[in-house]
Amino acid sequence: QASGHSTATMINSVVGVLGVRIFWMRLIYPVRTTLDTIYICYPVTWILIVLANSTVLAIAYTKYRKKGKVL
Repeated sequence: QASGHSTATMINSVVGVLGVRIFWMRLIYPVRTTLDTIYICYPVTWILIVLANSTVLAIAYTKYRKKGKVL
């Protein structure tokens, strides 16, 4: 976030927390209605957010590297 890409990480977090969890509860939970299905939603969401934010970091790093700057 300190590299100037806080908006992208914020959007990733909001979409991950709200969007993926709503998707999970609307489509996956009705197929298997157990408490474990709800519990699994949280780590899945965290993993997707980490992957999305890592992608943003990789893109930002390559842009800075092309300009001759290093984070």
